[in-house]
Amino acid sequence: MPPLWKDVDAYVQVTYPRGVATILHFPPLYCFAARIPLFLGYLVDVLSGSATWPNRNFASSILSDHSVFALLVCQHTALFIAQFYLVVTLTTVMWKRLLIALVCSANPLFYAFAQCVGSDTLSMILTLAISTLALRIVRSAHAIDLKRWGLFAILLFGAFLTRHLNNVLAALLPICFLILLSQQVATAVRPGPGPIRSGSRALSARQMFVAVAVGLLCIIAANMTTRVLCIGAHITYRSRVGMTFLWRLRLLSDLPFERQQHLLNRIEKQPIQDDTRLILSNLREALASTQGFDPAKFAKRLDNVFMQRDGEFGRVKLDRALNGFALAFFKANSRALGQAALHDFIAAQKTSVTEVIESLFATTNYVSFHRQSMPALARLHTFRDLTPDELLAMCSRNTYLQLWRGVTFARWCLLWLVLFILILASAVRRRGAGFILAFALAAIFLGELMMFANCLLTEFRPRYVLPMFELTFVSILALFAQGLSFIQRKSTRDATVPASPH
Repeated sequence: MPPLWKDVDAYVQVTYPRGVATILHFPPLYCFAARIPLFLGYLVDVLSGSATWPNRNFASSILSDHSVFALLVCQHTALFIAQFYLVVTLTTVMWKRLLIALVCSANPLFYAFAQCVGSDTLSMILTLAISTLALRIVRSAHAIDLKRWGLFAILLFGAFLTRHLNNVLAALLPICFLILLSQQVATAVRPGPGPIRSGSRALSARQMFVAVAVGLLCIIAANMTTRVLCIGAHITYRSRVGMTFLWRLRLLSDLPFERQQHLLNRIEKQPIQDDTRLILSNLREALASTQGFDPAKFAKRLDNVFMQRDGEFGRVKLDRALNGFALAFFKANSRALGQAALHDFIAAQKTSVTEVIESLFATTNYVSFHRQSMPALARLHTFRDLTPDELLAMCSRNTYLQLWRGVTFARWCLLWLVLFILILASAVRRRGAGFILAFALAAIFLGELMMFANCLLTEFRPRYVLPMFELTFVSILALFAQGLSFIQRKSTRDATVPASPH
């Protein structure tokens, strides 16, 4: 497979200099870390004499076949390490590890993202490592291992600096320990050694407190890091969630005129600032246009309006006004937003792994049709040697990439539910695997929560399914591994029962 690209976003992340796009709009970790392997790969071209030494603005000149190849090698290596760590965490028995590794290798989604340039790849790898380490921490809940907690904090900090929505991952361990604590409180009335049960509840409560503290500290540290980078780049720190929310406004185009105006009037009646009212008036004009509402064109139109009025600082005012508009939209308590988010959320449940993979080829093709705005990509193998039709055909003909066509996320959830019920029934009889059940519940809940939050903030894209699928896939593997251990214990007991003399 040739290198894939997450449309113009990936180009911005690996070529733009320090600024609003690479620090605020896209979190900075991938934007800067990806340039290290890109630069090392470009050195191969420099040493071979086929390229000159990068100029002062080296970021846009380091894209070559060798540099992109070096980046993809790093991504595949990191994915291998994360999956290896998952496999050895789930079980210590070799045949079970081989079986779980086979299941992992049969999932083409992770490998397709590892073959793609874009921050979603690093987010996927870090989420995989975080969920695996969380499973280890929950499994050893009888003690607090400072090394594991320290590594968990580092990975969580990196995830926050890779994708804004990853802040939700801070709730993974607190939810796990809350479930365990609830389970221990519910069983406290059973006969047994009271002091041990009381000590176990105290430890779970302590672990939950530590998990909350670590999550909050990582969020604060990531925020402070971004602020420091803004100072170094001489830009004003601010949130850009309002700019992202512009793409959610496409739902207004689908509303009847009366309902559309009613919603805008409710927003206008709120105590919003003058800049936000200016955005609202421009929005009314854009919606009334016969050309239809285009979020990208509307964002450019607003940028021109604020730049002409306030100069460079107008962009800061624009971001703040857009944030105010997004907040006013939520406060308007419109059913339109909830219905649009629910519609996209249901569409996400009907999405298959194959559709997500095909979306990566589609975003790469988007670059093919807009190369004039991304000139550095023209000399790369993906765009130099392949036509858009050849690239799409490569995806549709590949049996491995088409392996799970028709298997929607809803069916993965059904498999999760079956495994969960089986493990729950086995755990009740054996009084074990409570940590696995807690982890599985927390993981699938967070995955669904991240997906729904995405649907509230912007319109649906197939690649947004990745965190939801990833957390569900890891919890399925955890339940599967626990089921294998139950089967092995049963077969071992059966084998050790002496034969009847009769």
